[in-house]
Parts: sequence; C-alpha cells; structure tokens
Amino acid sequence: AGVAGASEKFAELDGLNESELEALLADQKEFDAFFNRLESVREMNKLRDDLRRENADVARENLRHVESLRRLQVEAASQQRQLREAVEAVDARVREYERITGGESRESVLRKLDEAASFAEEASEQVSDRFVEGELPLDQFTKEFLAERTRYHSLAAKKECIEHD
Repeated sequence: AGVAGASEKFAELDGLNESELEALLADQKEFDAFFNRLESVREMNKLRDDLRRENADVARENLRHVESLRRLQVEAASQQRQLREAVEAVDARVREYERITGGESRESVLRKLDEAASFAEEASEQVSDRFVEGELPLDQFTKEFLAERTRYHSLAAKKECIEHD
C-alpha cells in the first residue's frame, strides 16, 4: 500500500519494479540521486532557489536604504525635539499670559485697556478744562495733566503691543 500510494504522487515510481524499488531503499546515495531527479523535487528546488534569490534581492534593496533611513530617523528625532521645545515655549508664554491677565481672554484685556485709556484721556481733558477755567494753578495743572497723559499713552502702547503680538 505504501509503494502504491507513493506511485500516485510520483509518476516516476511507476516505471520501477519491486527489486529496483528495494535497491533504492537499500542504497542512500542512489535514493538521494533518484529523489533529486524527480520532476516535482526539481520544481520545488527551483521554487526554493527563486524564493531565496528574490529574498536576497529584497534584502539588498533594503540595505541600500539603511543609510537614508538612519538620516531620516535622526532628522525626525531632531524635529521632534524642536517641536517639544516649541510646545514648551508656547506653554510658557500661555502661562505667563494667564499670570499677567489673570486668566482673562485677550479680547477682555484689550477692552479693559481701551476703557482705562479712554478714562485717562477723559481725565486729562478734565484737568485741562479746570486749568482753562482758572480752577488749577499752572504747577498743579502741569503735574496732573502730565500724569494723566503718561497714563493714557502707557495704556495705549500696551494695547497696541497686545494687538500686534
């Protein structure tokens, strides 16, 4: 049954008689030579050799890219480091901004600066009106007027800085 089952899979065994088959089984070198002459074994060896050659070609191709991949890894690591530093810098600026503004929005801070600047400008106008009406002496007018104008320009400059930041 063993030889009959084998002959169904290997047609080359069909042409051999029982004594030839026994001789093959008795001599390992003769068996190996016969086995390697089988068409299915030659096809399998050819497929194996083709696969090995293709694998070697793919490996060589991959090795050609190793240096550029290493350069790209170094570049990616550098960019990740730069990104991390930029994020840290932005986070620090946000924390500083929140510390300065008390967590208020940019628009809220701009509105408050605008209101304070308007108030300082109005106060300087009132000081000027009081001087013109003779309610303030020159030295007091100069002192109060310059203080209000300085305050106004300081607030306006801060507002402008935030608007352009």
